[in-house]
Amino acid sequence: MRTQHFITERSTDGRTFTAFGQLIAAAGSSQTERRYTAFDPAPPARQVYYRIRQVDTDGATSFTPILLVQTQPPSTLTLPVGAYPTPVLRGQRLHTALPAGTALQIHDLLGRSVPVSTVPAANGTLDVDTHSLSAGVYLLAVPGGPAQRLVVQE
Repeated sequence: MRTQHFITERSTDGRTFTAFGQLIAAAGSSQTERRYTAFDPAPPARQVYYRIRQVDTDGATSFTPILLVQTQPPSTLTLPVGAYPTPVLRGQRLHTALPAGTALQIHDLLGRSVPVSTVPAANGTLDVDTHSLSAGVYLLAVPGGPAQRLVVQE
């Protein structure tokens, strides 16, 4: 299978999807993992469903599973991260004071965005999976909010 491109789609009801953003060119056929990113600068509602349409060179299409994203009201976007423990051991779950579903940004000291997996905690807050982080110093923040220093140790 040779993938030609991806189309990001969103929906407010989980049934009727529309494309948004730019068409994302694919690498075609690859034996190595590829990462693609898309950003929705203006979600149409606080609760939005997303999926990705994959289009192959022969015109065949397939879809990713649907993902529900709940955005936070503007007043919560300036909350401090409140992450603990810090320092954290690589692979240990990092806890935050942020509501589950909050968009968390993690950057290295050169300002590069670092992708990590976040998971909702049992108490309704947001936890961070640190398995993919190398030992070092990072900055955590929500858009428009204050940054918190995070030290990851081996």
